[in-house]
Amino acid sequence: MILDDPDLARVFIARHAMSWADLAVDQARPVYGDYKLDFPVNASSALLTIGRFGPVTQAEIAHHVGFSHQSVAQQLRALTRLGLIERRPDPNDARAYRLMLSRRGRAQYRRLETFCEDASAVFEELFEEAGCDLAAALAKTKRALENRPLKDRFDMRRDGAASSGNVAGRYGENELCDQVE
Repeated sequence: MILDDPDLARVFIARHAMSWADLAVDQARPVYGDYKLDFPVNASSALLTIGRFGPVTQAEIAHHVGFSHQSVAQQLRALTRLGLIERRPDPNDARAYRLMLSRRGRAQYRRLETFCEDASAVFEELFEEAGCDLAAALAKTKRALENRPLKDRFDMRRDGAASSGNVAGRYGENELCDQVE
């Protein structure tokens, strides 16, 4: 597999992250059944946001979870179809709706909160086993990319501003994760 090559794994890190996310979602589905969570795993962040901050608008959900409005709209359609959320006109904006949990949605939200507590402990154990707090490493690298985008990093490298030597080889296995606080 191409991602088994350490140098290429770095180059295709986004694909590696998406592959990890797909695996985690696939493995979470049966666990959701155990917790009697009756909605798609991918809609969890929207339900959690509505439960914690509701009533909220679609734009507020997108802001809280960091997803596109289109992605949030897809999650909301699923939650609406399942009868977990209700829409009410926004008294401050005639174009917007405020979303809140239905009675069934509140029950699912409570189960999701329990799942999240347990998932946090499970992922803590997983990250300990892997020797890396993946959540912290992803957050740290995301902030670094926001501060200096890839284009700037490539331009610096091409212009000779990057340090000489094997830049990719500076991080041995788990060194970056060992640096994450």
